[in-house]
Amino acid sequence: ELRKKGNTKAKYPYKTKKFYIIPFKVSAININAKGNLKLSMSKGRYLELDFNIENIKTAEIVWRNGYYLY
Repeated sequence: ELRKKGNTKAKYPYKTKKFYIIPFKVSAININAKGNLKLSMSKGRYLELDFNIENIKTAEIVWRNGYYLY
């Protein structure tokens, strides 16, 4: 509202994030020859995890000072 009135130095409130979420869609989820879950990231990089899950549609990695897979 202050910016609408002409105050260009007014800034929006900033809040640090407590966690970051990295989503993976169906096109980024593969299963390798061992049957482990393989998540493809950019530029040919992969993250292999020791999960044997069938019919998976989405995956999320949540980063809170270390990663957790949901």
